[in-house]
Amino acid sequence: TCELVAINIENMLEVLDRYPHIVNICISYASAYSLLATTSDTEHNSHVDLDLVPSRVLMAMPIKDRLTFCHDILQSFCGPQTSVVDQYFPVRRHRLSSSARCRLEEELNAGKCVVTLGADLQLLRTVVLCVLEITNPSGHLLVQIASVKKGELTPDVVLPATKLRERESTKKAAQRIIDTELPSLDGAMHFDTMHEEEKEMKSKQLGIRTAYLKTLYCVRLLPDDLSQVVAHHNNQEEPTASLGLEDGPPTKTFLPRIKVIEVERDEDKFQLYAWLRREEFQQLASPHHEEDFKQWLCAYERTRSGVGSVATAMSDHVEGELVTI
Repeated sequence: TCELVAINIENMLEVLDRYPHIVNICISYASAYSLLATTSDTEHNSHVDLDLVPSRVLMAMPIKDRLTFCHDILQSFCGPQTSVVDQYFPVRRHRLSSSARCRLEEELNAGKCVVTLGADLQLLRTVVLCVLEITNPSGHLLVQIASVKKGELTPDVVLPATKLRERESTKKAAQRIIDTELPSLDGAMHFDTMHEEEKEMKSKQLGIRTAYLKTLYCVRLLPDDLSQVVAHHNNQEEPTASLGLEDGPPTKTFLPRIKVIEVERDEDKFQLYAWLRREEFQQLASPHHEEDFKQWLCAYERTRSGVGSVATAMSDHVEGELVTI
């Protein structure tokens, strides 16, 4: 099917002269689209014949320009129905609470998300994520296992990930994680494959329907000396029944033997990383073992203060409580 659109150029120029802010937004949107479609390090340059998701283009725009668009959308869900959006889309809207609006405005101003209208004409928050699945020559995954939240070391078992920043492609975000957030790793990072995934669900913190656009990069850590690859392969541990992944909690199976890598952030803030087998990662991330893992982290914090070792602290685990020695 072909469609022909006829535009009266003189009339169009008159309209654009009256609304310069629309011109600026259109220019910014077109520039962001071009950035995603033509830049060599973006995830979209291999299929520019496909339509790019508008929210993804908005994320590539400068924050100041995207806020011009997002603020009007957000306002239509907070105040009286008098905005331009309400005039052209007169539907019943799910109103935002004042607290949700404040938190959402903070995210918008920080460039962490954008808001648009969903297919049902309700507010849709979009977050673009970049996730790294890094494996070493032995096939182990680099996993963040814990982080400090509100002054307490708590389980946080996830693959390294970040939200995209202003005018940032997912490839640049991936490189930023490697350069600034991960522990120092000996060797070179080799990007293998990339997988895209879109999931829509209600945000627990904001209570808003949110679309998560995730790009997963599979990365291999290669030693500088390629001869080490053979050595790693020869020394690679084979899964055995003695590992006991199904026979006991992580504190009694693989946690005692893993090497924890600590990454300092700001003052009194740090994150813990470890190289884990894929099945170990899945087990440690399971809510079923969360309390047991918290006990192990409690013991780990005591060792950071110079009080014994993790093994010693965990041996003083009496009736489910970690006692002081």
